[in-house]
Amino acid sequence: MMEDPKLILHMIFLLCLRSVCGIPQAFTVGAIFDQGTDMKHDLMFVNAVKNVNRIPGFLPPGVTLVPIIQKIPKEDSLAAEQAICHMLSKDVVAVFGPACRTNSEHIKSVCDNSEVPYIQTRRSLKSPAKLNEKKAKDSSVYTSISVHPDPAVLSNIFVDLILRYRWKEVTLLFDTNENLQEMENILELTGRENMKEFNVNVKRLMKIGDEEYRPVLKEIAEAQGENIIINCEVDILWNVLNQAQQIGIVTGEQNWMIISLDAHTIDFKPFKYDYTNFTLFRMIDPENPLVRSTLKGVVEEEIKMGRSLDFVDFSGGLNLDAALIYDAVHLLGAALGQLNHIQNIKPMRLSCAEGGRQFWKYGSTIVNYMRSVSVPGLSGTLKFDSYGRRTDFELDVLNLLETPGLVKMAKWSPGVGFNITGHPSDSNGIQGEINPMMNKTLVVTTIINDPYTMLKEDTRTLVGNERYEGFVPDMVKILSNILQFNYTIRIVTDGNYGSKNATTGRWDGMIEELLTGVADIVVADLSITTARVEAVEFSMPWLNLGISIIYQKPKKAPPSLLSFLMPFSDEVWIAMVAVFFIVAFLTYLLGRFSPYEWFNPNFCVLNPKEVESQWNICNSIWHTVGALMQQGTDFCPVALSTRFLVGVFYFFTLIIVASYTANLAASLTAEMLEKPIESAEDLAKQTEIKYGVVYCGSTCNFFRTSTYPTYRTMWEFMSSPDNINEVMVKSNKEGVDKVLRDKGKYAFMMESAAINYIVERKCDLAQIGGNLDNKGYGIASRYGSGFKDLIDSAILKMQENGDFHKLRTKWWKQRRGGGQCAQNTVSTATKLGLGNLGGIFLVTLAGCLVAGLICILELLYGTYTDAQELGTAWSYELKERFGFAFRCSAFGRKGRMVSMRYKNSTRMTSEETSQSSSELYGSIKMKRRDSHHLHYPGW
Repeated sequence: MMEDPKLILHMIFLLCLRSVCGIPQAFTVGAIFDQGTDMKHDLMFVNAVKNVNRIPGFLPPGVTLVPIIQKIPKEDSLAAEQAICHMLSKDVVAVFGPACRTNSEHIKSVCDNSEVPYIQTRRSLKSPAKLNEKKAKDSSVYTSISVHPDPAVLSNIFVDLILRYRWKEVTLLFDTNENLQEMENILELTGRENMKEFNVNVKRLMKIGDEEYRPVLKEIAEAQGENIIINCEVDILWNVLNQAQQIGIVTGEQNWMIISLDAHTIDFKPFKYDYTNFTLFRMIDPENPLVRSTLKGVVEEEIKMGRSLDFVDFSGGLNLDAALIYDAVHLLGAALGQLNHIQNIKPMRLSCAEGGRQFWKYGSTIVNYMRSVSVPGLSGTLKFDSYGRRTDFELDVLNLLETPGLVKMAKWSPGVGFNITGHPSDSNGIQGEINPMMNKTLVVTTIINDPYTMLKEDTRTLVGNERYEGFVPDMVKILSNILQFNYTIRIVTDGNYGSKNATTGRWDGMIEELLTGVADIVVADLSITTARVEAVEFSMPWLNLGISIIYQKPKKAPPSLLSFLMPFSDEVWIAMVAVFFIVAFLTYLLGRFSPYEWFNPNFCVLNPKEVESQWNICNSIWHTVGALMQQGTDFCPVALSTRFLVGVFYFFTLIIVASYTANLAASLTAEMLEKPIESAEDLAKQTEIKYGVVYCGSTCNFFRTSTYPTYRTMWEFMSSPDNINEVMVKSNKEGVDKVLRDKGKYAFMMESAAINYIVERKCDLAQIGGNLDNKGYGIASRYGSGFKDLIDSAILKMQENGDFHKLRTKWWKQRRGGGQCAQNTVSTATKLGLGNLGGIFLVTLAGCLVAGLICILELLYGTYTDAQELGTAWSYELKERFGFAFRCSAFGRKGRMVSMRYKNSTRMTSEETSQSSSELYGSIKMKRRDSHHLHYPGW
């Protein structure tokens, strides 16, 4: 009854071989599996035998492997003995054992006595290296082989990862003593000299009524265990995790390491939204071409035989035992093929009834060949050391992300250790980046400084990261979500940012903690400087700023009797006065030189003895004053040159008056503020208002190393023995308090971002001038840590998402009293300078030059006409005119009516003379009227 279902696969396979293939010799390979085990074990065993038989030249010529499978109850030694005895009676050349430890040990003892190769896929905690020399020489020891990775090597891998994560405390969860024994090396960490602070809390998973595993999980929650290592059978793993999630220990605060190499086969979808750091291990890589092709062949084979599989994704559901069975069959086939070149193997029927005196002489030889060959398999290449242990294997390290779920983060290989390979991005991650930060608990050092890091104000007693709030804690939280790491915030011990001692060469502050390994990264308002870059590695700036001055807010100035002068700057007023006198003098000068500005003072006299000009000094100044006041005068220019000059000055007056009126209105309505200083240059030029910095941070170093003359002067003042103790402070807070306390007698220089935060809350302070330099805050890490590129990418992602703007608004303008000084801004009017009005002055000067040029043309033309009319030389007339023009006291000049040539004519009688004079006068009179303006006859 029991044999028919157990041997059904064997009979079908044997009939197929004999009818189709006609194989003359069959080597029987037996497999004893526990009842209730996964059907995949049977499938992989049978398909592996089929695949070995198909490979040309893999087995000895004329040999075919025939599989037989028998199922037995767990923990039943009698059934195990009956099964193995039945197998030995079928001429088996090898036996594959069950996963149950009790059954496996009993079957192994029978195979050892019969020297039949016994192949195990379960882990064996007995290492051949630990056997004594006597047993090592016994051939029976070498009739069994385990293809499972060596437990000692696995345990060392787990220990290495714990050390890499820098866990100081772990909780071990186990369900059986065997699983606890597998974590023996973790327990031994507490005995190491350098691990005195390492604590282990051991808990056993036991079902307690309807509560099942919840009681022990509640104990972990009450103890606030953060790092949990669980080693249990995969059958209960999902249930344990589900109950842990209900208890509240599957959150972003916990790190879970799962020892089982089959953990990836369970459904992790319910846990991937909790931001819990899960670390899993896997030997089977679904992306391996050998794995994919093998599993595809198994699926197709089952479909051809009319059977469907009970799982959708074969690669994801393939456990390690099934893969090891498949690999072990190929290992057996390779050993048989190589041994055939030396010996002619013949199967032998054995019986348990002979008292164990029968044995198969080829058994130990086959096992020795299995240990010496190397075969590629689903679990990697099968290799064994001199003790028969499988120590040369590779492991994939997996992490759980929200999208796409379980991803490969690293690979472990012998001699190399962990190699970070990276993974595709999840919704919060970074595409294609290597992430050595993932699943680590990083120590983040910072410094208390508003608003970057502050102690949280709460009535409760807070512990851990909950004690702090501000820009930096919020930023670190966002970075941890992007880069998938845990963190612990610590405040720098000595309260310093980090500067290098020139004498000892040692760093202090946060830089020292980073270099000595106390902290992993520095996230604070830490400036990127040349000296610091030589010691640590900085990320790209997450905040750009500069040094600026914080000083008492300018007060409202008292009313001034000279407020009407405020619209224009001093240089504009001086330039206006200069233009006024230039135009007045030029008007006078043109009026004297231009012939068209001289006229007959008495229109009743046709032949005046004198002609006059209206442009004397007083009239020229008065006319210019009238034009400037837009009032005008009772006389106007006549000549083109003077008219042009006066027109240009009218335009000048129009612009000046309009600008003055507009700015005067603004000056009278705006608050006039007293501003003792408006820039760093103002500070450097005086000594009444003292100024200082934090000694000796990055701002201090900026002034100390600067070569700019103004900053050098300021540094010499601050560092002088008379001032250094008074002006230098230990913190920004101390400097700000000093500015408030000294009431206008002290100015403090610090980063502009901090000033912006302070002036939002302290309405008596204000930022003076712009930034003195440009710099940025960065995140510092040790060289070689591999953090920089990851942090840079995360910072860029935060910038793209607008996270920095949101945090800046939150902590600068909203929280902790922000925004209360926003309504206290005042408006002031700015004096107009030459930079604003210089154009109109240039236009006016250009007009003066053009007017002068026109006057010269008028002078030349007028003297030429006089020379022609009076019969004199042109040069004579020019000389006469210039001579008179420079006689400043003369208001008029005598008329010259008779030409000199007539004075030298022949003597005439009185009648002739009278007649000639009358004719001459008439002739000249007509010419004068033709050649001069009709308004001024007789000139």
